[in-house]
Amino acid sequence: MITVSLIVLLVLALVVKDLIVYYIKKHKKENTSISFKESLDLTEMPVVTFIHNDHKLNFLLDTGSNHNLLDESVADLLDIQSGEMIMHTSINAGGKEKAAPRPKVDITVGYKGNKFTDSFYLLDMSEAFNTIKAESGVTIHGIIGNAFMSKYKYILDFDEMIAYYKK
Repeated sequence: MITVSLIVLLVLALVVKDLIVYYIKKHKKENTSISFKESLDLTEMPVVTFIHNDHKLNFLLDTGSNHNLLDESVADLLDIQSGEMIMHTSINAGGKEKAAPRPKVDITVGYKGNKFTDSFYLLDMSEAFNTIKAESGVTIHGIIGNAFMSKYKYILDFDEMIAYYKK
């Protein structure tokens, strides 16, 4: 009789442990996930709104971009001082490389109480972003690329329409 009771107790302990682990993982995912569901529904693009010094900034999540980019006009508006000049190489849709010195800045943005500091290249992207605004009505201020995703270990999940932290 003691053996059966011990087995039942062990099984219950394992179930309780699994429930606790599941709850902790779910809670952590909810607190670190970044939703792009609404923007995807409206614009068919994964756009996330971050906060920088009480300013809302819309960033396109773009795994095709190696770097984080910020439109020059936004940097002027937010009084972000240009950082060091870095040689930035980009490849256009036709596959041609173009290298040019670009200012690079470090900025901190927030989402759901989480703070992220990363480097952004300042580029004049007004033509591309104005086209997006004309077509969708959404103002884009920059691009969050693979530099951010790798640094903060975020993965895009198009089933749940979130970017989430993967430990």
